[in-house]
Amino acid sequence: MSIVLDESIRAIVFAPFSDKSDIMFAVKEMEGGGFKTEGRLRFYGKSHGDPFLDEDRKRWFEGRHEKRTLEEVITGLEEVVGKLELISIATGFRTIGDSMTILRRGDKTLDEFMEEFMKQPFAHKKVLS
Repeated sequence: MSIVLDESIRAIVFAPFSDKSDIMFAVKEMEGGGFKTEGRLRFYGKSHGDPFLDEDRKRWFEGRHEKRTLEEVITGLEEVVGKLELISIATGFRTIGDSMTILRRGDKTLDEFMEEFMKQPFAHKKVLS
């Protein structure tokens, strides 16, 4: 599985939890209204570097938010991921340093958003045909 970034993408929320794990959510607009979140928690494999290798363990999840605004969905993710970040720091899995990144598409075209996304140190792409 992968998080596919297409015309429905409205935001990305990313956070590292340690030098061996991270979490990422995509917030997508659903046809007919509302938003869907697609996410994954990734635990890096031995040869970390290629996120598309099957060595990484990933947990996938999604949610639907028919009655929330985009900002309410993003704020909710920010609160949950922020609490997970604090837990990873408090338990010694991570030191304070890298932190959550939230990218909002706003009025950007998909190409403009993808350009901004690909500048992020955590971004990887695989072209689907």
